[in-house]
Amino acid sequence: MEDRRSRLSAASRIYEDLQPYTEWIIGNTADVLRVRLPGFSKEDLQVQLDNNGNIRIRGERPVGNAPLWSRFAIEHRIPGNTDIKGIKARFDLDTLYITFPKLITEEPIKPSPPTPPPPMPAPQKPVPPSLEPPTPAPPTLRRLLRRRRIWIHQRRRHQLRSRQRRPRHQNLNRRQCPSQNLRR
Repeated sequence: MEDRRSRLSAASRIYEDLQPYTEWIIGNTADVLRVRLPGFSKEDLQVQLDNNGNIRIRGERPVGNAPLWSRFAIEHRIPGNTDIKGIKARFDLDTLYITFPKLITEEPIKPSPPTPPPPMPAPQKPVPPSLEPPTPAPPTLRRLLRRRRIWIHQRRRHQLRSRQRRPRHQNLNRRQCPSQNLRR
């Protein structure tokens, strides 16, 4: 009878889906998956490993006294270099930490052969200065910008001179220009 009531109450629940914040922390000896779950307790969570190399994290909790429940389900791939037997989970202050220890692979240390001392450099002859003129250094940004400013300045001066060559009364009507009134 009790089992039937719990099924009926579960069927009358209204769920609100939650997408928790997850973060991978990569370390030298272990990787850590950190899942932020505000409002959840340890009893509300379920962590499972499957045979396909995935980890599933599920959880649900009631929200207040209403039939509203908050739930989530996330799945992550277990890193390839993980010691499966050493995976641990701990819940602390609304955060779930899942530690994936890395496999320790011991490679035999091969003794390296002793390296001979480096040979002494031969004395170099003084190089006579070349008779060619030195190549000019590529222009720096400052020189390029200066050239550009000079070019712009010269262009503006040319435009101003060409404006000054035009007669002033070109755009005025006859009554305003005294020189045209004299020609009549």
